[in-house]
Amino acid sequence: MVSADMTGRKKPDPEPFLFALRALGVKPGEILVVGDNLLRDIAPARKLGLRTAYAAYGDWKEWRNPGESAQAFDFRLNTFPDLLNCIRSLEEQK
Repeated sequence: MVSADMTGRKKPDPEPFLFALRALGVKPGEILVVGDNLLRDIAPARKLGLRTAYAAYGDWKEWRNPGESAQAFDFRLNTFPDLLNCIRSLEEQK
């Protein structure tokens, strides 16, 4: 877990994501960011080349942006258990 206290910056600044990559010693394609906010979580992660799973079930604003498309995130999670299918899919891609 990475917090703003650790990096001195808050999302959507890329530093929290970069900090996590350095701390874990992984490359962008080797990590999955799960977030419930398209602007604060998903968009900055995508800009860095990270895989993303949009937890739509947790987005209290209920985004209904006409610009939202499959290109905006790698996976859409409508329920928490959907994360298991997401992980299985990533394992199959290896």
